[in-house]
Amino acid sequence: MPKNKIFKTRNGKNIILFFTNQIMALHSQALFNYLKPRLNKNEVYKVWIDFNNCTYIDSTTVGTLIKIDNILKTIDRELILCNLPEDIARIFQEMHLDSYFNIIKLEIFKKIANNIKEQIPVEKNKKVSLDFILDTHKCIVKISPEMEEEFKDLFSLLNRDQKKEGC
Repeated sequence: MPKNKIFKTRNGKNIILFFTNQIMALHSQALFNYLKPRLNKNEVYKVWIDFNNCTYIDSTTVGTLIKIDNILKTIDRELILCNLPEDIARIFQEMHLDSYFNIIKLEIFKKIANNIKEQIPVEKNKKVSLDFILDTHKCIVKISPEMEEEFKDLFSLLNRDQKKEGC
């Protein structure tokens, strides 16, 4: 599988996503922009995310997963995280979110991952919205208040940059 991509497939009203290598803010924003209209139209029953080939996710990605999970829960749907490697599991543990998400092992995804070719497009040279980054990190702090101190400088920087953009 190529580097830093999110591959997708559908099985009825289930969307199955495969994270590869490092998934960061730009990928997360593309993922959210892909899923949100489908969730709002009630086209999706479950979103499965396989992390088997993923080596790293940043905090914006974690916050994006919380945003997606929140939308799914409001329409009585489900987000399921599968096959977390130890390094990814540790990220959720350190953020005190390992018990928040539905995390399982599912061997079948490992068998089909290499046959999935369709990917969620990420626009080259596009910047991640500061509002999106701020919102995803607020989602993390709402679920895990322990993380507020960790993101204090980021919140300060993003709030300052937003004021500059508004001028």
